Amino acid sequence: MLMEKLPNKILGFINQNGIDYPFSYIEPVLHLLPPSHEDWNRKKRLLISELEKLQDNQPNNKWSESRFYKGVTNRETDVIFKTKETVKNDNGFEAVEVENIFEYSKGDDKDAFIYAIAVHSDELEYFHNITNRSVNRFSPYHNQLTPHEHHSATASDSITPLGSFIDNDIKLDFELEIYSVYNIDHVAGGIRKKKTMLRVMFDKPIGFQRCLEVLHYVRQFIKFICYRSNVNLRSVTTLRRDKDNLLVYSGRIFTLNRYEEEKSSVKERRIITYDLIHSKIINLLEAVSKDEILFSHFCINIDSQKSYSPSRAILIFAAFEKEYSYFFSESPIRSAGYLITKDKAIMALSEIKTTLNSKGRKYVERFISIIDNSDSSLDARIKKALKKYQTIISPFLFYFYGIGDDEIIEAMPERICLIRNAFAHGNLGVTFLPIHLSDLKILEILLYVMRLDALAVDHYSIAKAIQQVFGINPN
Repeated sequence: MLMEKLPNKILGFINQNGIDYPFSYIEPVLHLLPPSHEDWNRKKRLLISELEKLQDNQPNNKWSESRFYKGVTNRETDVIFKTKETVKNDNGFEAVEVENIFEYSKGDDKDAFIYAIAVHSDELEYFHNITNRSVNRFSPYHNQLTPHEHHSATASDSITPLGSFIDNDIKLDFELEIYSVYNIDHVAGGIRKKKTMLRVMFDKPIGFQRCLEVLHYVRQFIKFICYRSNVNLRSVTTLRRDKDNLLVYSGRIFTLNRYEEEKSSVKERRIITYDLIHSKIINLLEAVSKDEILFSHFCINIDSQKSYSPSRAILIFAAFEKEYSYFFSESPIRSAGYLITKDKAIMALSEIKTTLNSKGRKYVERFISIIDNSDSSLDARIKKALKKYQTIISPFLFYFYGIGDDEIIEAMPERICLIRNAFAHGNLGVTFLPIHLSDLKILEILLYVMRLDALAVDHYSIAKAIQQVFGINPN
């Protein structure tokens, strides 16, 4: 019997190098126990060896990504733990923090092959406006049930194909399904609730590690449509092929959430809804898969979007320059890492300048100028983007400033550039005025306008999407 939800504790065995190690998973840590006194002594010797290396200042240049531990549980199901790289050795008893758990049944397969996944999250319900659908009650035979009887069932209502694209030789085929959940008990009678799931199918079987990459695309897509990072996938089920080549349920993937659930009372409304981008969803997913969209400036939750720090402002500037480089061909595409590193280099040189004599400071100022002017000016780029998308963004300009577009388009980019240069030159104590907060908000809005316009979303839907995701009504 597979787990319906992530338990706080799992017991079982993990096989490493032909040896079965007992394990105890107690959220969020996987404990690997020595199978014998001899193995325990060996683990202790390894610990002593590692400590001697540290004492001798011998650097460990070995680089490894996340670890994967495969085993069986005390429920006689198969399991794979994806953990962080660092393993703690407590006098021969090892422990490592878990990030994902995949519990599954292999069926006729020898390996943990995955042919499709089905993703459920609260944000997908908001996306398809499910919360606005009524909850229906019906009374088939509930008065015939005993007080402790309860029945539930699901039925598909509609399946909408979203499209497909090739990602590293794997074809990803996406579809959105609306389904009904029926619950019948003695007290409440019959209740039907509408739900949404996003299904991803693969043209060839993939493993757990590759599946996590696809889940990352889905998570980033959901982050984009709600403009926050605290996206938690409520349920991820996996499917395999049976002997008749039909998709059947095979397992469940659990993610240990890093963020608390969104608490804002407006969370159901602060999202770009399906009706606005329905035909462009696949293009957005593909852009996410190609790492075209920068997410480092996204706030954790809705409440934190109200404030701006120097670091957040710098990340917004970097995101704008990256988006600009995709949609305006006058300059080479710069990666997010390049743009952020450029600003950090200027800030570091500004700190060094304070420790030098006058001649040294002049040299550093010249270096800063060379780096700062290595690309076309930020204010010129913002101005060009504002003019290109003026018909879309005009109502939002008036909402924040209450004056004509032309005056804003001239003044706002210059103010943004002054703030950016102050940060870049180490002046992180600059005071934000109310008008600066409006400038930064417009720059965030411009990021969405540029991306949605590139996806060929019509102007009305772009404006509506901005209203929803930012909670702004300029009318």
